[in-house]
Amino acid sequence: MNRLIKRKAGFIVLVSGALFLVSCKKNETPPVANVERTIRFVLYTEKDFSNENGNIIFSVVIRKDNRPIFDSSFAVMKVKDIPTLSNRIVCEKKILVDENAKLTAGFLYTLENIGNSWHIELCEPNERFKEINYSFQ
Repeated sequence: MNRLIKRKAGFIVLVSGALFLVSCKKNETPPVANVERTIRFVLYTEKDFSNENGNIIFSVVIRKDNRPIFDSSFAVMKVKDIPTLSNRIVCEKKILVDENAKLTAGFLYTLENIGNSWHIELCEPNERFKEINYSFQ
């Protein structure tokens, strides 16, 4: 009889444990789908820099949560060689990212012997296409 009670108790513990494991579900939020988002970068100037012989390096950057997810630099150029609107530099980057993510994107630049600066814009959640026009001053 003692053996029968131990078997039933063991069976009850085993079944209870299995039911406990099956019934415990994590409250996971469903994953948000990644979507293709496009950022177009447009660089030009409307000022006359024809006498400016200093070097400048432009970079483009896309960030999510203040962490870069894309960056790329252009070749070093003379300030006087920054193109006008009619000859603007246009580049485009497509990224797969959470459709609800806030992104920041824009231009970083370094003027030789002067310093660094930037032009950054916000890309709102669900914004599938963003064009960043930057007229260098």
